[in-house]
Amino acid sequence: MELRTTKEIAARLRVTETAAKRLLKRLGVKPFPLGAGRGLGDRWDLFEVDEAVRTLRPQEPEEPTRKIKPAAPNYFDGPCPQRLTKTNPVQ
Repeated sequence: MELRTTKEIAARLRVTETAAKRLLKRLGVKPFPLGAGRGLGDRWDLFEVDEAVRTLRPQEPEEPTRKIKPAAPNYFDGPCPQRLTKTNPVQ
């Protein structure tokens, strides 16, 4: 069992220490409290952290949640029933 500090876990996850603590709490990983003096603080089991992070990452790519709408036809490309010219003004 390898125990790491919150600072080391945060660097490994590429987040701040507060975000790492919040994420690990949400994932259910419990720290090992070593006391509040001389830089001890909480330690985290590296194996538990890695297993919890693996549950976050999907193994297969997911389908997009939003379907992309087809582009609207261009207004000026369609047939024009009546062309505006100087000889045929709009009435």
